[in-house]
Amino acid sequence: MWTIRCILFLVSSILINGQLFESLCDEFAMKERSGYNEHPSDCGKYIQCLTDTRGQLFGVERDCAYSTYWNIKLLTCILATDTVCRHDLCHGITDGRKRKDQANCRGYWECNGGKSIPMCCPRGQNYDLSRGCVDNEKDANVTCGDTCMDSVYDPNAFGGPGIKDQTKIKPGTTGNGLILNALTSVEPTPDVQNKEAIQNTVLSSRAESASTKFERPCDKTAVDRHRQMYEQHLQGGWTVRRLCSVGTVFVQASCNCLPDRGMPRP
Repeated sequence: MWTIRCILFLVSSILINGQLFESLCDEFAMKERSGYNEHPSDCGKYIQCLTDTRGQLFGVERDCAYSTYWNIKLLTCILATDTVCRHDLCHGITDGRKRKDQANCRGYWECNGGKSIPMCCPRGQNYDLSRGCVDNEKDANVTCGDTCMDSVYDPNAFGGPGIKDQTKIKPGTTGNGLILNALTSVEPTPDVQNKEAIQNTVLSSRAESASTKFERPCDKTAVDRHRQMYEQHLQGGWTVRRLCSVGTVFVQASCNCLPDRGMPRP
């Protein structure tokens, strides 16, 4: 019996790590939720349903930007403090308990009222679970340069739409003036026609360094002169316009709604 349990656990782990969620993608998800579903265990992720060459539905795991959770009603990632997630790790946990964010070296979550509140260490520091915020100079094994909720939308950055740090512009931009920072760190989208290729690619990418940055196609497009609005491209060629949650604006570089830090509107 112990052997059987171990095998089942191993198979489940492989499926989770492989990011294939066939059971979460059905006709209801495609028609009523535009091909999206909530993640079975992680508030900061969601499932995008795709169709392979045989017409079979399968799901691929996607990441929300740090400080945001997936909202099943709005079908987009919004500020974690503005949504309720049944998988929130702070449910039933004492206020003040903290946990390290797995994708942002400056980010951590603090429990308050049963909800996870995103927090950030000051620049030049990283978050350590046992020591809290630690100066990078005192941590020889850590190189932390992530942006953590301190980027803003600047329509004039490098002559075009972009993310602009409030005190320092990070080097490295795309040809259209979009600044890539820690918030654009996402996993690649492999060939959606081949589920085996997706699983192999995802598993191999897990073995890469945690600092490696990937880019994937974005299913959202900014709406000209409407910073809080974006168009989402759905299965079947449909396009719908959506609003970001209050206090956020859509940033094409991150393919997400991010906190608006008071930059003047264009």
